[in-house]
Amino acid sequence: MQWLSNSPTAKTMDMEMGDLNGDVISGDPKLSYLRYNCPLTQENLNSMNLGKTFNQKDVDGIVEMSNAGNRELLYKIGEKASVEIKEEHFPIKFKIA
Repeated sequence: MQWLSNSPTAKTMDMEMGDLNGDVISGDPKLSYLRYNCPLTQENLNSMNLGKTFNQKDVDGIVEMSNAGNRELLYKIGEKASVEIKEEHFPIKFKIA
């Protein structure tokens, strides 16, 4: 997706590819693409002020997305992670009014 767009949220894929910023396979962007990552790691979760200190066992349980018991915690994680989403990431054509 990053190769078909100029994404303001592009992430580095690896040392060779980088984030492909400005390297659009077709010459000009064919779509708008935004990528937001929230690493489910002990370090990241503990930095989010979720009211709990997470250990590795907690993290291992959280990454099991099929566990419905995690739904409220995953929602809270998503809320905290949403601070990365900025209005300026969206092209003007996405504005309704």
